[in-house]
Amino acid sequence: MLGATALGAAAAWAAAGGGRAAELAVVVLLTASAASFLPLVLLPVLGPARWGFGVAAASGVRTLLLLFGGLAVDIAAGAPRQPMWLGILAGAGIVLVAETATAILVLQRMERARLALKGAAHA
Repeated sequence: MLGATALGAAAAWAAAGGGRAAELAVVVLLTASAASFLPLVLLPVLGPARWGFGVAAASGVRTLLLLFGGLAVDIAAGAPRQPMWLGILAGAGIVLVAETATAILVLQRMERARLALKGAAHA
């Protein structure tokens, strides 16, 4: 997820065209991306059976943080709106795609392990 966040930050910077708007877009993206790590922290609490729900909840939290963070920065900082929001959306899109792909891979591994245990129990 660190790599995805770094790619997202680079996309946010590029889409916003550098300058103050790009800096703000990257700050909002990095702050909101902290929610992407919630499923890793909560895995012992959620357990493997509910881990997918944790990923979905973290994605929702990240989206809300992006929206409210972007709105707060938009109001407070007075940076050019269109480049900043374009940067936030570009970065968020990359983080979302990477997070989704990672979650699918992890869930597939968990399911294979579950099926292997189930098969070994019946053998």
